[in-house]
Amino acid sequence: MQARTYSAPELILERYFAEPRVGAGVMQSIWGTLQRQFVLSTSGVWSEADRTLTLTERYQFDDGSVDTLAWRIVKQADGRYTGEEPRMVGAATGTQSGNAFHWIYRRTPAGARVALDFDDWFWLQPGGLLIARASMGRLGLPFGTMTVVYRAAVEAEAGARQPVTPDAAL
Repeated sequence: MQARTYSAPELILERYFAEPRVGAGVMQSIWGTLQRQFVLSTSGVWSEADRTLTLTERYQFDDGSVDTLAWRIVKQADGRYTGEEPRMVGAATGTQSGNAFHWIYRRTPAGARVALDFDDWFWLQPGGLLIARASMGRLGLPFGTMTVVYRAAVEAEAGARQPVTPDAAL
């Protein structure tokens, strides 16, 4: 998939995820049927010395299940990134350009028996909202998508004054 990018606002992955984020999203089948809903939170630490973003993402699904990802993402030259996560097969590769970040990897989600292929696109929007869309598949066959909206955790606390739960709206 080729995605259109814009020059502003520029998405600097390690800067964006060095601040706590919260979000919400949906998983859909290839026919558009809603499969699951979830909320998530992130926490990240950027190390300039080794150019590494240590990022934890915690997804809480509407059925009560939880999937936690523990990323180690290394910034390379020319907007390229590589990453690893304990349940990955191989390494993740990514590229950043303007407001977009493209991330490709294979991972076995919590509770799954097989690794899935993920093709993620992230687009930073004015005001700090980050929209992500992931295509999921196996053996070259797509079977679903995941759409996520991230925002600063501080903004969420100021606006809602309540914990993020599966029933809470963005």
